[in-house]
Amino acid sequence: LWVARPVLVGGGLRINLDGVDGRGVLGTFAAVSAAALVLGVEYAIGLLAAALVKSAGHLVGHRLVGDADAEFRLVPFPGGPEAAGATPRDDLGAFFILLMGPGLGLAPMVAAFALGHVLAEPAPALAESFRAYALAAGALNFVSLLPLWPLAGGRLVQLMVEARFPR
Repeated sequence: LWVARPVLVGGGLRINLDGVDGRGVLGTFAAVSAAALVLGVEYAIGLLAAALVKSAGHLVGHRLVGDADAEFRLVPFPGGPEAAGATPRDDLGAFFILLMGPGLGLAPMVAAFALGHVLAEPAPALAESFRAYALAAGALNFVSLLPLWPLAGGRLVQLMVEARFPR
């Protein structure tokens, strides 16, 4: 959160709703509904919240590398975080943006795990909601960082290999 401080304090996470269309809203609703059927409502809502935090992390990354025109988007799977703004000028910027998505989600995930444990006796339903978010955030970020090509982890590995072996 300290790294993201300049963007967060400067109002850099303002959300522009100009690009929202019916297909995106229906697609998100369908995805959350399918997740709710498979995982349960609490985990589906936790997964949606984790995806929003992850997208906010990519936006913060774009803003910190100098892309002031980047937009907040809940990016579909194949596009990756680069769809939120301009392509970074260098590989280090791209690496930073890719890591900021899961990186910004670490603090809320740890806080949710802690609150789930602390509130287990006084408020069990609320504790379960915090645990559901924490598990969804951990799973989303873990899968995102797997070194498989369409995922952010695959792109990170590609950037590391290209840095060492340019050809």
